[in-house]
Amino acid sequence: MKDFITKLIKETQERLEDSYSLEQVTSTKTNNQKYTGIQVRAEGNPVCPVFYVHNLYKDYLSGKYTLHECSSILIREIGEHMKLSFDIKSLLNYDNIKDDIRVRLINYEANEELLEDLPHFRMLDLAAIFYYSINLPDNSIGTMNITHQMLKTWEMSPEDFINTCMQNFYTKDYIMISDIRDSLYMLAGKTGRNFLFDEFEISYLPKGHLFVLTGANSIHGACMLLHTQALHQFAIEHNDNLIIYPSSVHECLITFESDTKTVKLSTNEVADINLNMLEPEERLSNNVYLYDRHLKELRILYQGISLAELHDRNNTIEKIYDSLGGN
Repeated sequence: MKDFITKLIKETQERLEDSYSLEQVTSTKTNNQKYTGIQVRAEGNPVCPVFYVHNLYKDYLSGKYTLHECSSILIREIGEHMKLSFDIKSLLNYDNIKDDIRVRLINYEANEELLEDLPHFRMLDLAAIFYYSINLPDNSIGTMNITHQMLKTWEMSPEDFINTCMQNFYTKDYIMISDIRDSLYMLAGKTGRNFLFDEFEISYLPKGHLFVLTGANSIHGACMLLHTQALHQFAIEHNDNLIIYPSSVHECLITFESDTKTVKLSTNEVADINLNMLEPEERLSNNVYLYDRHLKELRILYQGISLAELHDRNNTIEKIYDSLGGN
């Protein structure tokens, strides 16, 4: 891939001439995933976006696109991004962005290095961190992690910042627990694909046995695990304890401890789903949780393998893929 990026930068730089400066960079994302991309600098613009080209690389290897076509796609993406307006100076004032700060959950052990720079607190095997949600003009949503350096700029202590953010979370962020069949019908309506029957094969399961836990906009919705009061109310309404599968950073699946119609997943099965159905940075945990309505407690029911071990499996697969395609 390194050779591909070098060629792509050379091709693209020649076509853009001196209007932009391109260079190869490596960024560390959630779950210690390192991605190589192309950073683009434009004169007079303090924001230097990074474009990740992993998917372009796969299309290049498969013969779907030539190098020139990959360059054209990259140039188009650069042009679209530069049309977006974002005032980086607004970040210097906490009052300007406080209403758009959100919380999300990530795996603690897999992100210890990342967490050194971020205000956070721990819950079980997870860590709650905070990010600034940016509504972009193209109707997409951008995110930027809140760092200790930003707190220094705002002259806020981590404790005060976290307390304020969590008060906002409990009063402003809405938890959604919906039957999985309803959730998949909604998804099918948005995408035009019959997820319910073609992929998940749960048509045999009647309603009221498997639920999706997420937030109002579904982005980083697994943070709703922090809403233990809502979990307690849901458990009391159904007179049962909750088995919770952390299916991704965006949502969790819930069933009932005494439910005999829903097949309970082992931690190995959870890990296989994480490995085969999720991007590495979207994985939350290979553990299975239990909410005990009597103790009013969320705890780890079954301990699975670490995400680091799962990532090792993923990296082995990627190395095999790269070896088949060359550099």
